[in-house]
Parts: sequence; C-alpha cells; structure tokens
Amino acid sequence: MNDKDKDRDKEGKAPKFKIVDKRRMNTDDDDIEETREEPVKEPTPESKAADPAATRDKSQEKASADEPEAEKSSGEPKDDDQLSFKNIVLSILQTVSTMVWINLGLVPNPQTNIVAKKMDQARRLIDLFETVYDAGKEDFPPQVRMEIDGLIQDMKANYVNQL
Repeated sequence: MNDKDKDRDKEGKAPKFKIVDKRRMNTDDDDIEETREEPVKEPTPESKAADPAATRDKSQEKASADEPEAEKSSGEPKDDDQLSFKNIVLSILQTVSTMVWINLGLVPNPQTNIVAKKMDQARRLIDLFETVYDAGKEDFPPQVRMEIDGLIQDMKANYVNQL
C-alpha cells in the first residue's frame, strides 16, 4: 500500500476492490496466440455433493461412451447437440409459449410483475407458435408431439376463456 491508500484507509474511503488488467498486449504485428494450460483442480467430496453439475458431467460421459450402442438399438441417433435444429425449435417454442401466457394475462410479466391482457398479441403469438412447431414437427418423437399438441390446445382454450 502506498501512502495515499493508507490515508484513504484511515478515513474509511479505501476502495473495496482492486482492478487488475490481465490482458496481454502484443506490440508486434504478428498474430501469435499464447496458450497457457492451467492446472485442473480435482473437486473435493464436499464440493461434489454440493455441485449437481459434477454428477451430471459423469453421467454425460457415461452416456457419450454408450452412445454408439444406443444408436444401434433405437435406430435413430441421439441428439445432444445444443445447437441442433430440434433444440433450437424447442427453445423458440418455450419462449413463445411463455409470451403467450403473459399476453393472455395469466402470468405476470417477469420484468415488470404487471399482469396485463394483450389479446391481439396473444393471438399472433399462438399463430407463431403453431407455425414454428409445424416447421420442426417431423424432428420430434411422438411423445413430444403429443405434449406440444396439448399445449397448443391449452393456449387456444385459454385464449377463448380470456376473451
């Protein structure tokens, strides 16, 4: 600590945190990338019990090791890729369905905590939901299709009830 920081500390105005710039500046025009491996910390038994991600990672490793066998038995490949078409469509459908419930006035807006009915927007969002679902319907297993069809019927019934 320098004298200035000591004086601030005595006055109770000492900064509570310190900003450190860890970026490396390359003054050369060459595009040289430095790779630096950091040691991997082994989790302790206490942290394993508290961290569900640790147990999930092990189960995913086992699933990926067994994946070729699962593909052979079921006839279709497992789709664990986060950016697969099916996962993107499901994410869009989830977002749109949440917006439908908010616009029907059945759920408060999470940003404002205000319950407001916007029936015209709700109708458009239900139509959008159906359009997106129809575009990706063939990629879903029959059980998921049945659940989404039921969700569409629920949204339409709630729309009629809210009119």
